[in-house]
Amino acid sequence: LTGSSSSSNATSNVPFAAFHVHPYAISSKASTAKFPVDIPPGREDFGIDACSSNVSSTRDEEKASISATNNDELKCQAVQVVSLDGFVERHISSSGMIDFLQIDAGDFNFEVLQGGKNTLARTRYLEFEYHDIGMWKQQTLEDAVRVLDEQHGFTCYLLGKSRLFRLTKCWIDVFGSHTRSNIGCVSRNEVNWALIMESVFVKTIYSTSQHLSSSLEV
Repeated sequence: LTGSSSSSNATSNVPFAAFHVHPYAISSKASTAKFPVDIPPGREDFGIDACSSNVSSTRDEEKASISATNNDELKCQAVQVVSLDGFVERHISSSGMIDFLQIDAGDFNFEVLQGGKNTLARTRYLEFEYHDIGMWKQQTLEDAVRVLDEQHGFTCYLLGKSRLFRLTKCWIDVFGSHTRSNIGCVSRNEVNWALIMESVFVKTIYSTSQHLSSSLEV
């Protein structure tokens, strides 16, 4: 999705008309891959791994459910795969900073990040989803947090409702056991942004400790 404006009068008053949908899959490097087609609307758990026999995932039951829904075998077609850096270089004309980068590619989020070295270097804030299916079984959240810290200068947090739990340099195994979590990472070059997120984390720890103390007293 890009933020370039649309010149079509027909869509000028439609929400999100400034966004463009591109027919690519995005991963760590350029290639081609098979992508499922004719998937019912609302299903976000089918990606390029659903068409691959080489990727270990938990898709068998889901493939069966789609086949039953369509009364047919899962259909796949070849699509172009580009890296995150390749996509940005091709479609984003501005060379300035990226305020907000959201990656939501199912269990391929870490793969997308690995192809975005140049893009991450100009990103202030990054957000992506983590769960425990597909490629995340081979590439853990702990690995992703370490790479973003050591190679790209990000501090990452587990996002909650008005709460933040820092993952970077504060890792405990329970953070990797969540089946579905949202992760927010701020570039440490953005000092003000980083201070704001760290202050929310400190408040979270304080309020949690106060709650535990009250519980113990009771």
